[in-house]
Amino acid sequence: MAIETFVRGRFTALLLALISLVVATPLVEQVGGVPWIVLDILFTAMILALLYAMSAEPHFPILAMVLALPALGTRWGLRVTANEAFVVASFGLQIAFLAVSMGVVLLEILRSERVTTDTVLGGISVYLLIGITFAMLYGLIDYLDPAAFSLPSGADATRVRLPGRDGFAELVYFSFVTQTTLGYGDVVPLATGARSLSALQAVTGQIYLAVFVARLIGLHLVHHRPGPFEP
Repeated sequence: MAIETFVRGRFTALLLALISLVVATPLVEQVGGVPWIVLDILFTAMILALLYAMSAEPHFPILAMVLALPALGTRWGLRVTANEAFVVASFGLQIAFLAVSMGVVLLEILRSERVTTDTVLGGISVYLLIGITFAMLYGLIDYLDPAAFSLPSGADATRVRLPGRDGFAELVYFSFVTQTTLGYGDVVPLATGARSLSALQAVTGQIYLAVFVARLIGLHLVHHRPGPFEP
């Protein structure tokens, strides 16, 4: 009972951390003089919230814990070095941690036998995690190939785009625009890898929504008790 009380609301904390990161990314880049450390703190909060969200698992995911420290360490290490190998390793570790954590949270939601507030908030969190993970993948592609994306004329295409640094906001924006299939067309993938990844994200986002909503409806119908005047 003590453990159940401790982990209650863990997806609420995760969702708040994710929303804060998504909203703050373009704001920090837009407002001059705001220290980039704000995004590093929010990213750290997201990782801690993910670990907290997974703490209810009977066997706490060891792989996620093993990846969490290096992902955080290299993330903060980007503040002191821009070595190419280090930057690529940082991207890779952060992406790996997000992917593993997202899988664990998704499996927990799919194993749920009832529709609860945690189930709904967890499902929304996974949707946001998909967008952030793809944004990191786009960031890696963009770092390795600065011509992989065509950015709006106001964006400086010569800037180095690191996670949570200059220019990354455009890729977070592009990720969610792609995932929701809005397709404004102001940020365009040019490289083959970027195009393939954006197509995969668009399909993944739609399939996820369809499966998640179907799962919620199915659980509701299974556990719904008809009233006295219902058949």
